[in-house]
Amino acid sequence: LVQALRKDDTVLSDSGVAADRQFTAQVEQLLTLGYPTMANLTEDGFLNRIEPLRRVFELGAIIVIPEDVVTFAFQLEAIGGRVVSYNRKWTHGDSIEMPDVPFISTDVDDGRGYHERSPLNCLKHFQTSNRFGLTVMEGIALITHRPKILRNYHCADLPGSYCGHELHTPQLRHWGELILDNRFNWSPLPTSGSASCQARLAS
Repeated sequence: LVQALRKDDTVLSDSGVAADRQFTAQVEQLLTLGYPTMANLTEDGFLNRIEPLRRVFELGAIIVIPEDVVTFAFQLEAIGGRVVSYNRKWTHGDSIEMPDVPFISTDVDDGRGYHERSPLNCLKHFQTSNRFGLTVMEGIALITHRPKILRNYHCADLPGSYCGHELHTPQLRHWGELILDNRFNWSPLPTSGSASCQARLAS
């Protein structure tokens, strides 16, 4: 068993070491993209809000910065994305409570295994599997930390958010450029699957 000692004297197992490195890489990505400046914080001030999440971070998780901290527009632009939908007002599902501070979404799945299943069908499946459809902000975080997932004919549906009286689900796709659009939630598509997570944890 491989073990390591973290700066706070916590002993890490081999998987803990890998998770710690993954967390550090995600923090460095946020710093590189200029998140502290957009949050009107110094780098140290930004890190003070993020670092407590390290203790609960695990492999497969992503760091999510809510819109209350860094605007939606900046986060999407930072990864080269743009909105093409005329309806740009998304709402979280009624059962979703989103933290207003930085948090992590655990065991994130990009939805590749849910092609040919509609977002509505996937949501019903998630409800019986103790999982949650990703929201727009979580979807942006997913691409921020895993920029290659939208290649090879995969589009990520984000059924944790909706617009238009719950008939439309936001979707992220990369067709020459990163696009955030809406699609009907009842329609299965051969290259589109719903992204999900197991839990949301804040410090």
